[in-house]
Amino acid sequence: MVHAARSDSSGSADEEPGVKELHALDDDAVRELERRLVRKLDMRMMPALVLMYFLAALNRGGFASARLQGFQVDLDLTDSEFATTLALFFVGYVVFQIPSNLFLERCARPSRWLPGAMFLWGMITALGGTITDYAGALAVRVSLGIAQSAFFPGALFLQSCWYIEAEGGLRTSILMTGAILANGISGLTAAGILSHMQGVLGLPAWKWLFIIEGSVTMTVAIVCAFLLPDLPRKTRWLSDCERALAQRRMSRDTGEADTGSPMTQLEAAKSVATDVKCWMLAVGMFLSVLGQSFQTYFPSLTATLDYGNVSALLLAAPPWIVAAFLCWLNAWHAARVEEKTWHLVVPYGIAIVGLVILMSTMHRGARYFGFFLLAQSYCGYVILGSRDASILSRPPSRRAAAIAFINGFSQLGNVAGSYLYPNRWGPTYRKSFAFDLAAFSAAIVCVFVVRSYLARLNRKLDQAHEAPKDHKAVEKAAELEGTSVEVVENARRDQRYSL
Repeated sequence: MVHAARSDSSGSADEEPGVKELHALDDDAVRELERRLVRKLDMRMMPALVLMYFLAALNRGGFASARLQGFQVDLDLTDSEFATTLALFFVGYVVFQIPSNLFLERCARPSRWLPGAMFLWGMITALGGTITDYAGALAVRVSLGIAQSAFFPGALFLQSCWYIEAEGGLRTSILMTGAILANGISGLTAAGILSHMQGVLGLPAWKWLFIIEGSVTMTVAIVCAFLLPDLPRKTRWLSDCERALAQRRMSRDTGEADTGSPMTQLEAAKSVATDVKCWMLAVGMFLSVLGQSFQTYFPSLTATLDYGNVSALLLAAPPWIVAAFLCWLNAWHAARVEEKTWHLVVPYGIAIVGLVILMSTMHRGARYFGFFLLAQSYCGYVILGSRDASILSRPPSRRAAAIAFINGFSQLGNVAGSYLYPNRWGPTYRKSFAFDLAAFSAAIVCVFVVRSYLARLNRKLDQAHEAPKDHKAVEKAAELEGTSVEVVENARRDQRYSL
């Protein structure tokens, strides 16, 4: 990365507040200010986002836990109808992601938009306690998908506005551990509720599961509204100098500022739809999500160990807790050595070994070990998900659309995966595991295709000498850097895709 040298220019008359103060600081003072800025983000934004993602996954997975305590039987649902209730969540979830992220990029108030969506999906989850038939179950799932569509792509976009590429991968992995831990802790939570709340006030325990989880989510949403930042230019709990530094960090990382883009929302959507990189990443994410279809039915899979329903929920926790730690470790090492492909491929390969074990035996110990190997496949998914913002970084509207498109397309894997674990394929679920194995194998092939394509783009960049096209964004970056446009243009020419 080429860093611009500071000049003695006084700056333009219309430069943003804090820029002059930032230029007046020496290098040591700037480094200390940057450490404080990142620490503030890590202490406020990251815990809020992780908790929000944890509760999103917890609410989304409520139907799978409720299934073990009579939800499917009480509503007289066939296997196909139950799978449809799971799948329909992703209809609204996929469709509304791009509009939501484009609106978020324009409104510049994530601290209101994301917690507002969270409060809404908490309310919908709580209304799950009123379900009495198949139609009600479908209505709750579709509404929940629409409400949650704003969160994950919005959270990734928000992170990409504050963390440079060297920091982003690890923070994305930390964010995703919220969902991974939810897969495990949801079992512990559900076990407590389902084993003690049956018949309270005349309600079945699975209804209390929805009511309690939804109520907690609404409460946390209110707290998160005071913790999350807005975009760098609008965050009120930072000083002018810190806001200017936040913008400078991003401009140095990419060679242009995160402001002044001439691209409209429609142009951003068209740009994403015609970008080969977007489609490659979307297909890779789709295959990864399809391979992880087991996670929705994980309590049903641990139930095949034949220790009882409550024990099945308890046994579901350890594989995910271990997976969360391994995801963090894998992302940390990937950032340290600046390599991503093998940090993707190895976890998927280990998952394939786990699937082979699960397809080969019904031995309790061997199958439970296979579940541990299977759960750590998220280590690869985390790395793959963190590539979106770095590969499709500018301008902001394009980045917002790309993140939403890739994540939305990938969730089609959950639609298909919802039908891969019918009861009639149990207790071995060999056919189900075979589908997951094929998906992971195809995902590995896709990872190497993406790597090859990015390497070819890097070779083209090595041969190119033309100046950047978005002159307004480059001029803004030069203002933040306190240097010339030529220096920033040269730095941008040195940008390369990480492999």
